Amino acid sequence: MNARNGIPASTGVRAFLVDDSAVSRTAFRRLLLTDPAITVVGEAVNGREALGRIPEARPDIVLMDIVMPVMDGIAATRELMSSYARPVLIISDQIGGEADMSFEALRAGALDVIGKPSATELADQATVAALCRKVKMLAEIPVVTRNRRRASTQPAVEQKRVDRPPAEQVSMVCIGASAGGPPALQRILSTLPPEPRWPVVVVQHMTPGFTTSLVSWLQRATGCHVVLATGGAAARPGMVYIAPDNSHLEVVGRRMRLRDAAPLNGHRPSVDALLGSVAITRQARETVAVLLTGMGRDGADGLAELRAAGAWTLAQDQASSAVWGMPEAAVKLNAACEVLPLDEIATFLASIA
Repeated sequence: MNARNGIPASTGVRAFLVDDSAVSRTAFRRLLLTDPAITVVGEAVNGREALGRIPEARPDIVLMDIVMPVMDGIAATRELMSSYARPVLIISDQIGGEADMSFEALRAGALDVIGKPSATELADQATVAALCRKVKMLAEIPVVTRNRRRASTQPAVEQKRVDRPPAEQVSMVCIGASAGGPPALQRILSTLPPEPRWPVVVVQHMTPGFTTSLVSWLQRATGCHVVLATGGAAARPGMVYIAPDNSHLEVVGRRMRLRDAAPLNGHRPSVDALLGSVAITRQARETVAVLLTGMGRDGADGLAELRAAGAWTLAQDQASSAVWGMPEAAVKLNAACEVLPLDEIATFLASIA
């Protein structure tokens, strides 16, 4: 399966469990083993023990609890990514303000976070199959140690010398992100003034149940006014709006609309739904759209539509992306006016804010 990590394709996905609860480890082991393509190659009761066992076990993916004795999941993820990088999926039962720990683990290098499934969810075949699919998808993502710079292998992008829009022309910023997105959003919003001169409308693919916690974390971590988007409300300057769970977020006539339509590209909310809704309006020419790190191709078509409609479009480059999937798809469509490192995206937005 994951030849990228040096494991022969025939061996399937090799998973390693880190949780101080024997009950949780047993539940997840049984869950994963329902899929014949997944093998559990090791377990540990804390981060320190995991760091000692993972190099020998050679897993393709690590499922990591947050709150553990000796070494918690944040410290373990940070150390793992600096010495023996592997995709890390955070398994968390932290909610509300305590969910900050989960997002700090994402900042440390974890790719995604999910809640610990309930007994009811573990008994549901569809839920179990979806979790196994997520584990297999994340295991395929190549990651690199954070103590050395990734060599960029992104294809050369022909950049036409087009002047960036003047600050006074921009009236809205739209951002789409998936895996690796929360820390990228935190970096961008932290660079902006507390009340930028335009609204920021965001679609971040998130496990249902964690979006409200994401809003709270971004509010505390950045100082910006971050809220869940509500249907019918005007998108006001100085505010950051995050799409809620299970609804497409669109902007029509400067007002936000939530739609319970079918998923696009497997997602609801979808980045394409947001960007496409703006592309067919006059406001497209006053919009800056940014496609950040993430798996798949959601947002690539919408970014192309916006560029054709006169928007200024940006895609995160490969070297600074946790997962160069969505931005790569946009680059292949020539949907981005510029392909930039995350820090340069943040600097540009701050310069027009």
